[in-house]
Amino acid sequence: MDCFTRLEALIDTGSADAVEEARALLKHLAAGSRAAFDAADEFLIELMTLAFLVGAELEAFH
Repeated sequence: MDCFTRLEALIDTGSADAVEEARALLKHLAAGSRAAFDAADEFLIELMTLAFLVGAELEAFH
């Protein structure tokens, strides 16, 4: 499984553990360029926001 396929699977998971694993994968990908680092940073912010919203909505639902 390549990095992008794994990242897609992590997005579908939407858990807090997925954020840490995505951070490690993106750090590996972004090691070469500033543009890749910036894209990885934006991706992580969006993934963490999604994980927070899903968690908050689940708490409100119960």
